[in-house]
Amino acid sequence: MNEHTKHLPYVSPNQIDLAFDPTNGCLSKWYERYLDGDPDEKSETSDALAFGSMFHDRAEHFINTGEVDLFPEAFHSYCKMIEDAWKAHGLKLSDIRAELPISLRSIESKLRRNPEKADAVRGISPICEYTLEDIPVEGWIDVYHPLGIEDHKAVASLSGYPKEDLIAKTPMAIYADAWFQANPGKSRVLVAYNFYLKAGKRRKKATIDRREAFFTREQVAKRIEVAKQRVRRMKSLAGAHVAWTEVNNEKRGKNACFSFGKPCPLKEKGCIPKNRYGWLA
Repeated sequence: MNEHTKHLPYVSPNQIDLAFDPTNGCLSKWYERYLDGDPDEKSETSDALAFGSMFHDRAEHFINTGEVDLFPEAFHSYCKMIEDAWKAHGLKLSDIRAELPISLRSIESKLRRNPEKADAVRGISPICEYTLEDIPVEGWIDVYHPLGIEDHKAVASLSGYPKEDLIAKTPMAIYADAWFQANPGKSRVLVAYNFYLKAGKRRKKATIDRREAFFTREQVAKRIEVAKQRVRRMKSLAGAHVAWTEVNNEKRGKNACFSFGKPCPLKEKGCIPKNRYGWLA
């Protein structure tokens, strides 16, 4: 184990999901990536990740300038959908902020990993200094406004995304809680997923969808308690200095070993894959 990975200097919503998400989460994957490996090392890219990054950049450009790109297909309809939703809540495009960090650590890490984005983040201040169990949390909110937070999702399917309990997933619960910290006088937060459903095997043309709901401070606090429990578990593993193989028998998400239709890379290191029906020899 490398010296610089013997502690847990920060966590992120994606880290917590990687370890505990009920669909794709696996503690072994998280441990091998963030404690045994170099957390700043860029993971392999894929067409889906590249498209998602491009989509987020164009959505951010729309919020910042009001300009709508012609590509990808149906992007104009996507921008109209979210702008119409904002108008229905009495919001104007000028009320909307794109890509805001929830901690100073978020900015520092982006500059370290993506120095080419220095101009884009210069002058941006975090909305709060968000921590869980005294550990800094890195994260960026896609859409921030006076009523709440929203997330862009360019996906092939809505499977795995909640229909009503939109803070069931750790990232949205954390971003909602960060919004409350930045808005101490508010009692409710609007949480929304904006979906761009890509064309492919499932559909001939790209389509759009939006899910939104208001949540109280108490509702968000209950979800954050779950996140804190998970971070305590991560801290205990980081302090124990065990190998990832020693957490290999812990509960995994039902599709963790075959996320995105591909076998887990840990199989090559001796990890025994498991599907929703049990261990696979």
